[in-house]
Formats: sequence, structure tokens, C-alpha cells
Amino acid sequence: MLERVLVIFCVVGLFLGVSANASVIPLSTSGWSITIRPNLEGQVSVYNDQTGTVGNDTFVSIELSKYFVGDVDSFGGLQPIYVEFIKTDASASNLIVVRDEFVTNDTTANWSGFKMMLGNALSTPMSGFDPMHTMSGDQFSSVVYEDYNGYDPGTGQLPTTIHFSNGIVPHDPPDVDDFQPGWASGDLVIVANPAMAVGDRIVFKELPLVPEPVSLALFGIAGLALLKRRNA
Repeated sequence: MLERVLVIFCVVGLFLGVSANASVIPLSTSGWSITIRPNLEGQVSVYNDQTGTVGNDTFVSIELSKYFVGDVDSFGGLQPIYVEFIKTDASASNLIVVRDEFVTNDTTANWSGFKMMLGNALSTPMSGFDPMHTMSGDQFSSVVYEDYNGYDPGTGQLPTTIHFSNGIVPHDPPDVDDFQPGWASGDLVIVANPAMAVGDRIVFKELPLVPEPVSLALFGIAGLALLKRRNA
């Protein structure tokens, strides 16, 4: 059985609005909802939401699957996927746990890296990743916390970016075009300022990275090696 990636989100207040046409999905009885933007319908699935407690914290747990599609744009990049969590009740759970996330590369390019990012208002950062929790990178051998400009719980500002690198997620064939952060071990924890108000939200952004043109040949060789390893 595959080990599940554990992603804990303490939800963040942010200034971005939600489209009136976005899908808003209540997460059990947790006091949270998740929004999926209209252009991402069919690319993001949310399931198995349930509530619970861990220590002194209450949480809602969910599972996610995300399908990245499209071509490399004129700036040499791929489109990210955003997910927003909105606080809908003053007594909402203080943690959101993503127990499993399965990411599929249905784009036309191989990925040379991947980033997970938290959006914060620079004047009052209210969220950050807990760097004491390190997750395995599946097809990427390097997992690094970056951008220490997030919420400060009293021990210094927390990072707001996790950068996966030194590997490749091919877009083809289908049996190796998946990315499962934390597949082998570890978890991802997002910490938030507890002084959140109803209506505050977190924007959680995931962005695949493509290699520079001069690196394409090298990544082609790496892709062949990966395919042999996975089929071994």
C-alpha cells in the first residue's frame, strides 16, 4: 500500500476574492469550505472530508487529486492550479489535513521541478510552512523550504514555498506521469495565525516547472532512466 502524503493546512486570511461562479464545497461540519475556480472544473477533485482532533487541535481532513493540462506558454511556463479554503464559521477547525494528494502531468512538457506556495499579504503574513516537517519528493530528490516571509509564531518567520527539484516527471507514458509528494515518508504542515476572521481564506498554489531549452536533451535521457527504474 502506498504511504499517504500528510499535508496540514492552518488556514490563512488573504485579500483575494472568490469568483461568483466558483464551485464552493463545504468540508463536512468543520466550518470550512473549499473553492474550485471555473477554469479548473474537472482538474481538481476533493473527497473523503471528515473531522477529528489531534492533541489540542481540531481538524478537517480531505483528499485531493489534481490534473495539470496545457502547453508551455510564450513565457516558457505552465499554468498553476490554485485551491482556496474559506473560513465560514467562527468556531471552525484550526487545521485542514490533506491526507492524500495525487498529481498527474497531462501537460505537453516534462517537469523538472514543482513548487507549493502560500499567498500572504506582505503587510500581515498569516501563514507559513513548518520547516520541522519534511516530506519526501517522490520523483524529485531535493525538497527545500524557501521564502521565509510567512507568519511568525514567535520563533521567526516561516517559509511560504516548498521547492521540489533534481528529478523529472515525464508527461508520457501514463504509468510514470504522476507525482505523489510524501509518497515514501514525511508530511507537510502549514501554520497560521489563530486570529483569523470568518471569510478569511488561504490560497494554496501549485506550479510545475519545465526545464530550460538547453536542458531538454539531458532530461530526455533522465526520463529514459526513470522509465527503466519504474518498470524494474
